[in-house]
Amino acid sequence: MIKRTFEITARIEQGQIPFCFQCVQNDKDVYMLRIRITDGDKEIDYTQVSSATITFALANGAVVQSDPTRLTVSATGIIYQMGTSEIACPGKVLASIQLFGSSGERLTTARFRFEVVADLITPGAVQSESHFPLLQQLVADVEQLKQDIVDTQIPDGSIMDVKLSNAAGQIKQRFAAHKAENVSHLIELIRDVSISGVQTISSLPFKPKSLICIASIELKKAFSIGFWAENNAQFVKSIRLDMPEAFKSAKIVYLRNTSGYILAEIQNVTETGFEINWGVSTGITGTATLFILASTH
Repeated sequence: MIKRTFEITARIEQGQIPFCFQCVQNDKDVYMLRIRITDGDKEIDYTQVSSATITFALANGAVVQSDPTRLTVSATGIIYQMGTSEIACPGKVLASIQLFGSSGERLTTARFRFEVVADLITPGAVQSESHFPLLQQLVADVEQLKQDIVDTQIPDGSIMDVKLSNAAGQIKQRFAAHKAENVSHLIELIRDVSISGVQTISSLPFKPKSLICIASIELKKAFSIGFWAENNAQFVKSIRLDMPEAFKSAKIVYLRNTSGYILAEIQNVTETGFEINWGVSTGITGTATLFILASTH
């Protein structure tokens, strides 16, 4: 079986979190992490490491620890064969490595990041039925019209009979294709609000025409609900849960409490996703959880 190996260099010292790779939800036993750890500009001495674990923080808030039977520490680094739990949830994943010494000492490396792309075989989508009765009636009307004409004027097998049959068949194909479309998609993701900049979402099965975003920071009493439309209009209502106040802005996220606030907006909508451009926090901290419902029609 074809497998993919990702070369990762993790630092001892904390710093900017690097983005390392993408993988696909529900893939099984095909992703290997080959990890090197550096201290400054030198690689560490792995003989001083008795064992190690890798901790994964998933986009839905779940935390997964590495399977010890899948992880090996050697003189050249750490190798880990990922299972399915680490990539069970689409979205960005934060990971760090814990190194253990022979006397029980523990040292945690700086974090690294990767993205799990949603599995299109089992998309969390809802099929629209709003146009089905009209399309069904249209197909029936064309079939009846074709039959009426054939019965009264057009001989079987004639050129016109063939054209009408082809036209009816094309309408049926378009109708079936319409029924098979995914017209909405739900995304759950997290974001450390102390990090400004662009967050890329690239797992949609279509180009969104509208977005609804519910955002919150647990235990920080910050909550907002935002909307985006295909004319690039966006609007958000922020609610402070610690007092009866509400705020609004032309953004998609507006999380606010007594410590400060953070704003974010939608940009660069594509055929498979969009970007969230996070501003600079004015004092609010924590990890924001976003539930986004994307719709195409």
